[in-house]
Order: sequence, then structure tokens, then C-alpha cells
Amino acid sequence: MASCIIISNWYIFLFSVFYINLLCCTCTSKISQGEILRDGDMLISPKRKFLLGFFSPNVSNNQRFVGIWYVDGPKNSFVWVANRDKPIFDKNGVFTIEKNGNLVVKNGRGDLMWTNNVTAMNNNCTAHLSDYGNLMMFNGNNKELWQSFQHPTDTFLLDMRFYLDEVLRSWTSESDPSPGRYSLGVNTRGSPQIVILDGEKRRWRSGYWDGRIFTGVTDMKPEYLHGFKLYNEGDKLYFTYTVADSSDLVRFHISPTGYELEQRWDKDNENWSIIQSHPSGDCDLYNLCGNFAKCDVTYLKKCICLVGFVPKDLGQWNARNWSEGCVRRKELECRGNNSVLKSGSGKRDGFFEMEKIKLPDFADTAYLQNIDECRSMCLENCSCTAYAFVSGINCMMWSGDLVDMQQFQEGGNTLYVRLANSEFAGSNRTVKIVVIPVMVAGAFLVCMVVFLLCKYKAKTRVSNRINQMETSEPTRSGEFSMDTSGAGDLSIEGHQGSGSELIFFSFSGVAAATDNFSNENKLGQGGFGPVYKGKLLCRNCSEETFKKVRTRCGGIQE
Repeated sequence: MASCIIISNWYIFLFSVFYINLLCCTCTSKISQGEILRDGDMLISPKRKFLLGFFSPNVSNNQRFVGIWYVDGPKNSFVWVANRDKPIFDKNGVFTIEKNGNLVVKNGRGDLMWTNNVTAMNNNCTAHLSDYGNLMMFNGNNKELWQSFQHPTDTFLLDMRFYLDEVLRSWTSESDPSPGRYSLGVNTRGSPQIVILDGEKRRWRSGYWDGRIFTGVTDMKPEYLHGFKLYNEGDKLYFTYTVADSSDLVRFHISPTGYELEQRWDKDNENWSIIQSHPSGDCDLYNLCGNFAKCDVTYLKKCICLVGFVPKDLGQWNARNWSEGCVRRKELECRGNNSVLKSGSGKRDGFFEMEKIKLPDFADTAYLQNIDECRSMCLENCSCTAYAFVSGINCMMWSGDLVDMQQFQEGGNTLYVRLANSEFAGSNRTVKIVVIPVMVAGAFLVCMVVFLLCKYKAKTRVSNRINQMETSEPTRSGEFSMDTSGAGDLSIEGHQGSGSELIFFSFSGVAAATDNFSNENKLGQGGFGPVYKGKLLCRNCSEETFKKVRTRCGGIQE
């Protein structure tokens, strides 16, 4: 049964391709003023990459729209829709350029369903469908009058100019192209960043553009990381996006469920593979943790108050309702809106350093020479709650509450948060607290101290033992035998394994070797008593011990 379905789908696909090619044998890429494109007719781009015509996103109803879609791409991959909020309910609709130069979509009764609203008042106007998926309109002098790329719907395409005042708006559902609840645009405060809105409320933001990347996006695949470029066209800024392989079908898309998707068409599996998707998790949701807090996916509770701040509502915070955020533990020395701390009025506030951070929203920028100037400017302004100095952006400062921060494992930027001087135990300098390295260093230090202490104690025990043996009386030492009844051998009882050069003898052995301390063996007398000569009988000594004793004794008879 499954094989039958596969074969059936394959024949449907082949038939669709055949039908499109048959239908478009006489298709062109343009429509001229006065020509009419009826339901069933299509424009096709020069290299047969995109089609323009009438379509129904849902086969269960008869709603008809004029749109642009991929020739080789998947079904329902529509990249632009003209009359998205005014469908035609039969197949009598037309698409044409009127005498006044406007592109229009009308139903069978002649009601206007859509217009590009460009009154050219010029004859010989034409509209061309490009291989980039852009519908462009020109007057008789070949001057561009309008293009669909400047009026996008829910999709951003390769090489498309996305001006910073434009907005992508999601479909209401997968089968309804009318404008939905989610929109995607560019916020330009501080530095450009992509923002998803749910109505008027922020849902996600990309972080600031630093000239290479959006600093809040850390999960993009390397081959797609540097595809964005920002250009200045007179007084207007726009982004473009390119990939190394121009044959790839890549698109950015705001979905009906509120996700920004970067997708690539996988020809082998015939579906859209996802390069990136945002929001990518709870921490990616806008300001999940509230003011003066950061979200950390490695932290069990996710939300953490910044150093120097405590939960505004501890009960709600412990219940994992973080919307109230955090408040300062100690008031700043510098108070008041836009007031400047006067010299000598008290101890200065300080700054706490946070690394690998998604910088807070609503930054202002200033072009200064270095980070020290940035710090000084923030310090002198009581309303400045934090600053950062980012390559490609310069000095960034925040006033009021700090919102939508995230702790990254890699990437991000360094943020300096203003705290009361008392938070630093009397120091007004910028401080950096790194918990894990300090713990590791502390553990290492403790281990070293214990090791050295043990070594010292062991050395002390050996030294004391040697001193005790050297100073104690023979009769009280465990190293000497007082037994004089044994054989007359000079037995060796020293602990050679200790590394000591001292050699100990039993009393009976010494007595036997000196013939009971006879005067014949007496060599002389000194301050410590008489000195005797004897003969060593070392029957059970090892060769090494014998040589050592012989050397120490200055030559002993064997």
C-alpha cells in the first residue's frame, strides 16, 4: 500500500512538472500594459526559478490569490501574495496593468482586490518577474516604478533588499495568507536588531548588529553565519543575505506560530530543512526573567538575579514566576534622573562585570575613543545603569531597567552593571567575580597546603626519631639488645631503609668484639670514654651492608 502511495505521489509530481512546462511553453517573464493575466495563466522567471499566477493555499475551498512561488520548490512555498487579505471566490479573477499604470487584481465583477498604488500616468509600462522572485515594474523609459521586494509579505529571500522600515507579517494559518498576529522587523535603537512582535508586544530579538553578526544569535551554522550585509542607500539602510552556493533555495520566514525560520530546500528529502529557528527555547523568549535578571539554560531554575539585586517578590520568584524581576539590594550613591554626581559628594558607584551576555534591550550609543571614556560617561550620568564597549558598535549605554538578558556559554558580549559602592566593600573599581575559577583555585591551594603540611610533619617525625636515638641511653633504646648471653657476633640492627647513615650494634656484640672491653683492644681514651678496636663477624650480613660497615669502621678484619 505504501509503495502504491509513493508511486502515486511520484506520478502526481511528474504530471505537475509536465503541466507547468506545457502550460508555460508560451509563458513569458513579463506582462505589458493592457495585457491580462487570467486565472490559469502564469509568468515564469527567465531561468524558470519562480512562477507568478493564481493559487489556492487550501484545496478544500475556492479562495484564489495572486502570488509568487518556487518552480522546483515544495508545494505551498509561496514567497509573496498580492491580495492576501481579499481573496477571490471563483476563477474569474484577472491580473493586469491599467491605463493609469497601476498593477491591479480584480474579481470577475471588476471589484478591486489589490493594487500597487503607483500612478505612473505613463504608457508602455511593464512588469517583470526576476529569477530572484522579485516582481518589478518599469515605465516606458525603463525607469523602475515599483518592486515586490519592497512590499514583502511573510518571506525574506536571497539577495532581497530588506529596508529597515519594512515588516514581514505572518500568515494567519498555513492555509490562510491573510495578515496574522506575528510580525518581524528591524529595530534601529542603539544598533539594528531583528525583532518579532506578537501584536505590539515583543516576542524575540536577535541582539545588536555589530557589523558582522547579530550578537544575540549564537546557534547559527558556520556556513550561514556571515551571510548578512548592511548597506546605506542615501538616507535608507537595508540588509541583504547571500550564501556561498547560489543554487541553494534559502529563505527567511515568519511562521503563523510566531517563529523566525531560516530554511533550506533539501532536494533529496524534498522538504525544508531548518538552519535556525527563533525563539529557540524558554531563555530565547523576550524578557522571561524580568528586570535586572538573566536567563541561563544551565541553571536549574533558569532565572538569576544579577549580582547586587534580589527578587522583587520572593514568593513568586520561588514559584518560578519571574515576571516581577529583581530590584537593587542597596541604593546607588548617584541618584536622580539625569543628575550628575558632584565631586566630593560621596563614594562613587562601581561596575560589576558580566561576560558572555546577550546585551539588554533599548541601548543608546555614543562614539568615543575607548572603553575608559565609555565608563566615565556612564559614571557621570546618574541615569546610566550599565555600559558596554562593543567592536563594530562602539560605546553602548542603558538607562533605567535592564531587560531581556541571557547568559551564553559561548559568544555574547561583556556588560558592566552599575552597583552601589558598598556592594564592593569600599572599593569603587570595576570588579569581576568568577565563581568556578575561584573554587578550583581554592581547592588546589587547599590540596597544596595539606600536602606540604603532611610532608613537613613526616620530616619532623624522622628528625625527632633520629635525635631521640642519638641522645637516648642504650639501655632504654629499642634499637639495642642488652642480652650478653648470645654468640659473640657483632649484629647490625640499624634501619637502613630510612636513608640514614647511622648503624646500630647490639651491646653483646660489641662486648664480644672487644673481648669484654679488654685493655689489649683499647686504643685510647677521650672525652666520651675509652675507645676500643674488634673484629667483625658478619655471617648473615648482605654484601652491601658488609661493605658499608667496613668502610665506616676504617677497615675491619673479616
